[in-house]
Amino acid sequence: MMKLRLKDFLLSIYITLTFVSSYDLRIKRQILLILTVLAFFIVLFYHKNFLKKNKKDIYTFRISLLLLLSLIFNIELHNFIYTFINIIVLLACMLITKEKCEKIIEIIKKNLIIFNYLNYFLLNFFHTTSLSAKKIFGYTIVRKRTDLVNLSIVSIWALLLLIYSIWNMKKNHKRTMYDYINIVISFILIFLSGKINVFIAIIIIALIAFYKKISKINNFLILFIEFFFVNTSWLFLSLKKIVGKFIDIPFILTGRDKLWQDYYTYIFETPFKVIFGFNFMQKEVSYIDHPHNQYLMIFYILGIFGIVLYFLLFYKVLKNTNKDSKLLFNLNMGILILMTGDDYFVLTIMPLYYLIIMCGLYFNKKEVKQNERKLL
Repeated sequence: MMKLRLKDFLLSIYITLTFVSSYDLRIKRQILLILTVLAFFIVLFYHKNFLKKNKKDIYTFRISLLLLLSLIFNIELHNFIYTFINIIVLLACMLITKEKCEKIIEIIKKNLIIFNYLNYFLLNFFHTTSLSAKKIFGYTIVRKRTDLVNLSIVSIWALLLLIYSIWNMKKNHKRTMYDYINIVISFILIFLSGKINVFIAIIIIALIAFYKKISKINNFLILFIEFFFVNTSWLFLSLKKIVGKFIDIPFILTGRDKLWQDYYTYIFETPFKVIFGFNFMQKEVSYIDHPHNQYLMIFYILGIFGIVLYFLLFYKVLKNTNKDSKLLFNLNMGILILMTGDDYFVLTIMPLYYLIIMCGLYFNKKEVKQNERKLL
């Protein structure tokens, strides 16, 4: 019993510190170091789950193997440290999710509520500055900014809380007044941060939810949706002139097209690196050190096999949750869309989003029903 409580406490601290580490605090590096140590302890505490045979484990193991292969062809101290940390984080997420999927979903929700309310306070009452107004779908939005938290983080967490407040792990769950308050807070934060990719994610998730009410989403449609978002950077660059006739590309991409072009040019200059990637090597590829597209970042770090493996992982997650978990399906669909505009979801010290992905992978309808019966 004591060991169980210790494991639950360790899990709660791990997830909570993930949220805390996203703030621009003076002790941010120390928090990231603690996160790394906690991930190592989680692997030690949950190591018995290695013995639980599960075909779904192959994704994490293969990503870890690709990281090691990429390291072999890009041996540097920096790469070695980051590869070791990422493998520990991947294994920690896999092991705890195999055992405590529902517990993780519950802890993430509690933290999303706490930190979204904190963000609401920061953006409304704590040393904020107004950014340039942004027109989104005909409406002018005056964005607010604080030095303590990035607006991308604010908008992403708000979207996740919005999804949590609309859908639930239990099928017969009825929304409470508290859920509606969370929905309002989420929308306020989304409008205050004014991130276009979050608005796009809301529209697409709403359209998919509507479509699922009148018809079934088959695996082919999931493949099509995923293929489109995984390849957004390549599609936009390839069809820039055609797409530009219908939408305002500079408004949508805000300079990301230049980043993407620079990264593709850099990667394909060394064909060998297309296969194994550059690992976590920090090079001056463009005017900033990351491409603002998670899929392109995966391609840069792990090469072609890495992006294919992550594609298969997301397909498995969406397929696994499509029929039986609206919450996990929409959380992962949101992450799938948001990864087109930012790049700190996977292959990072912070495990929040990979935990959600793993929950989608290890979700088991039968186990959820059994747990509900136990509660009754």
